[in-house]
Amino acid sequence: MGNCGSEVRCGKCDGAHLSDDCPVYSKPREDHPDAQAGHSPTKSEMADCTVTKCRVVRQPADNHCLFHCLAYNLNKHFKTKVKARDVRAELSQWVAANPDVEVKGQSVIDLVRVEYPNEELSATSYAQRIASTQRWGGLPELLAASQLYNMEVRVWVQTSKWTKRYTLISKFEAEGTATEPLPLDILFDRSQLHYDCLILPPYHPLLRPKKRRPPPVVDPAASGSSDGSRSS
Repeated sequence: MGNCGSEVRCGKCDGAHLSDDCPVYSKPREDHPDAQAGHSPTKSEMADCTVTKCRVVRQPADNHCLFHCLAYNLNKHFKTKVKARDVRAELSQWVAANPDVEVKGQSVIDLVRVEYPNEELSATSYAQRIASTQRWGGLPELLAASQLYNMEVRVWVQTSKWTKRYTLISKFEAEGTATEPLPLDILFDRSQLHYDCLILPPYHPLLRPKKRRPPPVVDPAASGSSDGSRSS
């Protein structure tokens, strides 16, 4: 583990890289609030934003990898058999129904505009796109998952190929809940635009004890017959 306090900070996601090289906000963000000032990390986030000795759980590179990551985590913690198509269906419905929900000043519709800055998409029209099996999952789905499944979603990138060092670049956390959020660490491959699950070492301070929570209700009927995710 290391300290990120003295590193270059991205003005878009606050990651340890130049803004022009941001793997999370790859499209122009001039009209987005974070384009003016990135989210300032807390002292604990700064101290814990780099980690080594992680295990990567690979997910299929089939345009559905983000939803595979979410399904993997739900199944791991709750011993369920949720599929990527179930997660995709629920998140797309949640996005359509909650365009103004915010996490740290970023709303669902804000993130939709980040994903498609050159199109005037409503949350409903965006959700209809995400329901397609060939659409990648992205920022709106990360926010939606944090709220719908009571998760703390943490996005990491590998900053050193040879030492297997990973740096935290973005976080979405459930707000206003009575129980501790379920942690989900995912690894973003900036070269392949792909998500895998990242398993942190058990001694890492981010892995504090969590209060047990009931599993989320996932309605398989809502998913139809397709399987998917939007990022791969």
